[in-house]
Amino acid sequence: MYQAITRGMGSVHAAYAAVFRAAAASFCALSASSLYVPWEGMKQRMQASSGATSLRDALTSAWRTGGVKSLYRGWLATISRDIPFTMIEMVIYDGLKTFVRKQVGERELTAPESLTLGGISGGISAGLTCPVDVLKTRLMTGPVAEAGIRQAALSIVKEEGFFALYRGVGARVAIIAPLTAIFFCVFEASRTSIRTSFGIPPNAVSSD
Repeated sequence: MYQAITRGMGSVHAAYAAVFRAAAASFCALSASSLYVPWEGMKQRMQASSGATSLRDALTSAWRTGGVKSLYRGWLATISRDIPFTMIEMVIYDGLKTFVRKQVGERELTAPESLTLGGISGGISAGLTCPVDVLKTRLMTGPVAEAGIRQAALSIVKEEGFFALYRGVGARVAIIAPLTAIFFCVFEASRTSIRTSFGIPPNAVSSD
């Protein structure tokens, strides 16, 4: 979806390219959230040992508790994490990719290059969005589950200190950075393979 939206960026002025990419990434993250937020909630409930021993139990319990609203509990906190994460990740990756390609003569990225750029973009994004990830988890499973984002944040900071919002940041970066690196490496290799197989010109599928 992101590639389809940004395919027409050749006509976008360079000064607005980052804004355009951020908007495209936000739209993609928002669209995807309608599908994965309920399943994320089920997973969190099972991990929190709320009495649900299977996905079916977790789904039934959530539905009985509050219907559809219960399935989307923590949705605002989730998109407050995922939209900024996706925006930062894609803007950084595309920006670094554009810079590197200018240095090496507009050729495609090698596997080590895409791994490195993907890891950097994912690591930075994961670190910057750690506070909203903590809030999302607490809103879905913790004692502040019924509070809003602002109230939850104030409660955590008051009771546990500001840096409680960055609890687990090292683990989050350590997990997400390599996953993002692998994702972009496979993505670039797959895109190059498809373009070569079908004789598609580079500019036809480039996000630069």
